Amino acid sequence: MSRQNAGSGGEPPDDVEAVLAATGLAQAFDDYVRRHRIRPDQLRPALRAWLTELIDEAERPADDP
Repeated sequence: MSRQNAGSGGEPPDDVEAVLAATGLAQAFDDYVRRHRIRPDQLRPALRAWLTELIDEAERPADDP
């Protein structure tokens, strides 16, 4: 969608969709950190582990439990 349509009641512009997606990812990671009680000094390895889990899940075939 072009910026011309922004605010016209149509689909949101791509940058808004990107911000919403990033916000959702940030909230999901925050939930992960809270659920696993990650210490502030362990955020980098936790982020790496969380992203690996997301990628593995996305690559898993739909019929694989």
